[in-house]
Amino acid sequence: RDSFPGRIYIESPKAAVVEKFLKGVPDIYFNQKILVPVQELPSLLSATKKANEVEIESGSYVRIRSGIYKNDLASVLEVSPNKLSVLLKIVPRIVYEYEEQYENGKRKKKTLNASNRPPQALFNPTLALRSDPNNYSMRNDIYIFRNEEYDDGYLIKEFKINRLITENIIPTVDELTKLSGKSGSDLDLA
Repeated sequence: RDSFPGRIYIESPKAAVVEKFLKGVPDIYFNQKILVPVQELPSLLSATKKANEVEIESGSYVRIRSGIYKNDLASVLEVSPNKLSVLLKIVPRIVYEYEEQYENGKRKKKTLNASNRPPQALFNPTLALRSDPNNYSMRNDIYIFRNEEYDDGYLIKEFKINRLITENIIPTVDELTKLSGKSGSDLDLA
């Protein structure tokens, strides 16, 4: 049931069997038991779609919820068969040369997050090869740099649906221009 978040359902002929079982399972706290009527069991096992849930399909736009790409616009290339993840096309935010930081005499790699992220720019294979040749390769016209795939300058990456904002996506003209790879005069807004 949607009204009981964080609950589990166990089918058993007797409540005592469930209590005995749950005493041996860590991180499950048995403080409330509800006997579900047999008529409601099928509805518990069927996936329900929320009224405000948007259907994601190839070609639609989404925004990324967190991380270095927080609030960046992305185009959906492919939806997984189970609809739990999508393959996205994103304008990347790449740091080719890391600033070296030292802590206690040891070199420390600077971590990236939404507050110190680099600007959006298409992938530059020349800069990538020059900055980190050990983490650079190419396969079938797709560049692989630091375990990320880049096609035609764009990052191609799989994201879980729950890491995306799918509702009320209104892209700006600038975002559409960057994502489509066209100049402003060639951009079709229809």
